Amino acid sequence: TALGLLVDTSASMNERLPIAQQAAIGLIERMAANDVLTIIDFDSRAEILQGFTPDQAKLATAIKRTTAGGSTSLYNAVYIALNEFKKIRAANSTQEVRRQAIVVLSDGEDTSSLVPFEEVLELAKRSEVAIYAIGLKDSGGRNRPMGGFSEADFVLKQFAQETGGKAFFVTNPDE
Repeated sequence: TALGLLVDTSASMNERLPIAQQAAIGLIERMAANDVLTIIDFDSRAEILQGFTPDQAKLATAIKRTTAGGSTSLYNAVYIALNEFKKIRAANSTQEVRRQAIVVLSDGEDTSSLVPFEEVLELAKRSEVAIYAIGLKDSGGRNRPMGGFSEADFVLKQFAQETGGKAFFVTNPDE
């Protein structure tokens, strides 16, 4: 499996980041021997912290380097991740196609991407990469319209539904 782990490190994640880091390291520790993973963090800009590698120590080090601050460029991060998958597909064209997935860990809606949602969603649909979204919700229900549904929830659900992935929403970061 080739996995892209996208971690929201915007300012709103400040209190949740240690739990998100713990969850990410837990995911790294469950990798199979032939899995490769890339780590992309996103705040005002999206950045590849670690390119695709099976090296769990390098991946864990990249996660531990993350700090919170800035706005949220979720679409940019998904766009960059999809392009990274395109590169490994091209490099491994002779080998069998790996299962490919993106896991997004985020608490908020996009506030600063240059790439529009529709464009990234189209790219995602064509990419054969399943997107799994873990939305961290505010347990107090603040900033939520009636019914607790927000634009952020809609976006994460759309990415998941349109790519064959799943969206999960948790109020307690320990989940």
